[in-house]
Amino acid sequence: MLIVQKYGGTSVGSFDRIRNVAGRIKSLREDGHQVAVVVSAMGKTTNALEAVWSASAEAERRDLWATCVKEHMAVAEALGLSSSLTETLRDRMESCWQASEQVRPQSMDAAYDAMVAAGELASTTLVAAWLTQAGMSAAWWDVRNTLHTSGPHRFARVDESTLGEAGRSLRTRMDEAHVVLTQGFIGRHADGSTSTLGREGSDYSAALLAVAVGAAGVTIWKDVPGMMNADPKRHPEAVTVPKVAHAEALELSYYGASVIHPRTVKPLQLAGLPLWV
Repeated sequence: MLIVQKYGGTSVGSFDRIRNVAGRIKSLREDGHQVAVVVSAMGKTTNALEAVWSASAEAERRDLWATCVKEHMAVAEALGLSSSLTETLRDRMESCWQASEQVRPQSMDAAYDAMVAAGELASTTLVAAWLTQAGMSAAWWDVRNTLHTSGPHRFARVDESTLGEAGRSLRTRMDEAHVVLTQGFIGRHADGSTSTLGREGSDYSAALLAVAVGAAGVTIWKDVPGMMNADPKRHPEAVTVPKVAHAEALELSYYGASVIHPRTVKPLQLAGLPLWV
């Protein structure tokens, strides 16, 4: 069975948490499943990258950027990654810096997308490398080769009618590797530039990829017990909903159950795929 799992930044925020994620993926492989793993940027990385992007002085941007890269290099060292894998990590992050600086004079929004993509590219590189080092056949996949976008930078849209065709090469890669690590939140415009999908973009990415590869369902790991019938911060009496239909999940997400965004539910509803939180 082919399934998609999505892990948020908290789930891969440290060496120990990356090992925990690897353990879950290993269990799925031992049960015979193919797994596409969508990973967000580590911890508060996106916030740190936004600070890099928003700094007006180049010297300040470089200092903040160097700190962000250093933190990821430290995780790579803790994981005991080889020098070649560490260099791959550095190169992927550096490509984001270069792309952001190149387009910054023309479009700050395009520069934002290019910059913050470094978080997802780095986290997936680290997790994929650790899985390989732990003895699993795990491949790294650039989601920008699958999620083709249009519209404004920072709020890009995916033509969901093209997902089946777009997912063909990813399905082939999964047949070869059985476990594929890829990114949430980002895509690629027709001009080749990196795009981002806006709020809850990583969960939405997982849903889109599940449709694209013909998965049996999606599991999204959150730091909450599941979907609730209201926002518990506003309504302390809110309770976890054990099971709902897609239509009800959409309604709940519109009216305060913000753990899952409506954009995530809709493509799964159209494809008839289950979502576990």
